[in-house]
Amino acid sequence: MTINFKSKILQYNNRGVGLIYLPKEHQNKFKVGQQLEIIIELPNNKIIFFAKLRKTHKECIYIPSLVATNNNNNNNKLLNKAAKIRIEETRGFFTKIGSDGRIYIPSKQAQELQLKQDEIILVEGIMNNKEYNEICLIKTRNKLRTTEYHCTFNYKLAKKEGTFNIKSVLSRKPKVISKEIKDLIKEFNYAQLNQNQIIMYCGNRIPVIINTNLNLKPFAHYLGCYFADGTKRGNSWGICSSTFQQANYFLIMHNTLIHNPPLNYELTYTDPLNENKNKLKNYLCSCWLKQTNIEIPKEKVWIYKTETKNAQNRNKFGSMSTREHRQLTLIYYNRLLTQLINKIVKSKNKALAIEFLCGVLEGDGATSASSRGHVVIATNKEESKQLLKVFRVAEFKHQGYSEGENKYYLRIGSLELIRNMSLIKDKIFKYYPKRRKILQERLANTGGARFLLNNTKTSNALIGKLKTMGILDQNKDLTVYGKEVKKSLKRFIDK
Repeated sequence: MTINFKSKILQYNNRGVGLIYLPKEHQNKFKVGQQLEIIIELPNNKIIFFAKLRKTHKECIYIPSLVATNNNNNNNKLLNKAAKIRIEETRGFFTKIGSDGRIYIPSKQAQELQLKQDEIILVEGIMNNKEYNEICLIKTRNKLRTTEYHCTFNYKLAKKEGTFNIKSVLSRKPKVISKEIKDLIKEFNYAQLNQNQIIMYCGNRIPVIINTNLNLKPFAHYLGCYFADGTKRGNSWGICSSTFQQANYFLIMHNTLIHNPPLNYELTYTDPLNENKNKLKNYLCSCWLKQTNIEIPKEKVWIYKTETKNAQNRNKFGSMSTREHRQLTLIYYNRLLTQLINKIVKSKNKALAIEFLCGVLEGDGATSASSRGHVVIATNKEESKQLLKVFRVAEFKHQGYSEGENKYYLRIGSLELIRNMSLIKDKIFKYYPKRRKILQERLANTGGARFLLNNTKTSNALIGKLKTMGILDQNKDLTVYGKEVKKSLKRFIDK
């Protein structure tokens, strides 16, 4: 609703506050206490401000002294002047964003909406004719005679003024989500934004928007990578990529789980040649940009000198760390890991267990022995307990040994890899070409692989093991399962 009339701007007090009475014909058109947009038109100027409708003996608008006296321009003082007045109904309330991004919501409006502590709302703000929409968390504070309501709108817009409107109380909307998602987020404060997205809050942490279309199976390999190379403690989420392929894969998977994540990148590189640092940084940044479309800031490239020139575990283009400085993302990932491992153990899903272990191998697996085809997972005492549960479900035979107080190793022998080749051939070191090639070469040179692929002579002990595995029958011929193993082994080595 809009009303127009002419009126004289009266002086309300000696502090410069002005007053406008609404004409009789416009009384009762707005609610007392309602916030309105006031437009005062003078011959050479137009002044716009927001104020609440008051009532003394009749309805009126108080004009703040700063507006009424217009201290910046004495020629435009309003007091005792006649002017055209236009009053418009606003959708919300007028306020100024605090230095920390906070806005205060009028108590009357908050009470009408029955807002409560930690409810999630959608707030629209209009500043300088530009519209902003933010999802906010309601906070309340009880004072002597009233309750104060506020939320953090956007700290980047601090100290700006505008009109704000609470468009929706999101946390009251029906939640159409799967049981898997419910179990993951049941301890969080959350609201469904749409069919595919949920926003989560946890205490004072920065909120995170997650994908609701979650099925853990496609993420088993990725979560194995995160188990090996991810940050699982502290205040930030992170994962390390040793190859371009890993970086691209990790980015796709993370963006699928987390909506619009604010990512930061760093690169570490070990230089055995003592090259020019600035030139080397430019080269490395251009390589990663070309291969991954990720722009790593030069100041976030760390060069370390070394005297060792041919270290086997050194990455040609360094290792990139991807970080997201939101603790809630870290907490969510840890819950995903816990839920996946529990699902593997409870359901005894061998395929899911192998997917996860191949992801772990992607990060923590090594082909350490040059003359053998086995792989070793390097882990710690606590995480080895979780891995052993998965190994049992995967039916992977292995050897475990410790080194010091907290170093633990799980070794998978070459025959065990060959036995499971039909299940792992397309998954093991999938995003680490260098290690995959090394394993292909070393596995091809083992007695078991030479016997199966080239029918070379071998020991009776090995023949006995292949029989026990069901690869050979009692006549030393390949079983149906053995033929599948041979086919998969050949495909793995030749690919």
